[in-house]
Amino acid sequence: MGSLKAELRAAPEMLASMAGRAAEVGWEVEALDMELLKLAAVPDLEEDGRAVELLSSLLDGVPGGSDVDVRTFVVSSPDCSCVGGDGSCRLDIAGGEVALLSRSSFGSGGHPTTRCCLDALSLLADKGAMAGSVVLDVGTGSGILAIAADRMGAARVVALEIDRAAIEEARINLEANRCRAVTLVHGGIETVGGACFNVLLANLAPSVMSCMLPRLPRLLAPGGYMVLSGGNGGLRRAAEEMGAGRARLEKRWLVEGWETVMCRMD
Repeated sequence: MGSLKAELRAAPEMLASMAGRAAEVGWEVEALDMELLKLAAVPDLEEDGRAVELLSSLLDGVPGGSDVDVRTFVVSSPDCSCVGGDGSCRLDIAGGEVALLSRSSFGSGGHPTTRCCLDALSLLADKGAMAGSVVLDVGTGSGILAIAADRMGAARVVALEIDRAAIEEARINLEANRCRAVTLVHGGIETVGGACFNVLLANLAPSVMSCMLPRLPRLLAPGGYMVLSGGNGGLRRAAEEMGAGRARLEKRWLVEGWETVMCRMD
């Protein structure tokens, strides 16, 4: 499994205060000098996805914490980058290390929905469905799924995001990971017009997902795959109903109360 690390830059006295609090909330202090504090998530925090939440609580607990320059990284080895949501499948991202800035955006790699989406992408790669595909990533956040699709051979990835702060972080991440096939778009699905995609990824908050669901099937080419994540129950039935008989369930994950489904459109 990859590990989650963080780098914080601030005034020396603030970093010293944060180093002490980091250990209290479950982070391991790897290094501390005058300008930089390096933290790592201990294994149990990485496993249950609480590390980023605890980093936020660390910043909230220190005066001026909102002004600290923070970068979080999901670091992976070449042969073991991320474990799928149900633990049965491992995702290998070609090129090894993936670095992510995800302070304002969603998608650090620790949340169950992200892990399950990565697992789904791995399964699609095993089917040969990723190589040469055209992919739509709705609500790209940090860009982690778009990066994975790029690494797994997609010919083109369109990454949509409506949040400006997230767009800037995604742009940094795409450049840092040398993604060549990804086009980052500030906007919703209306920006892609009548385009058709081979793979559609949507890892969204439940309220957003419920509004978006009816509009997604028409964006998929026949035989295309749709990966939906972020619901806390009912995604499977909703996906089948909205596809009007066209959506065939391929796999369903339910991890820590979060649901992910992968469907194929006939």
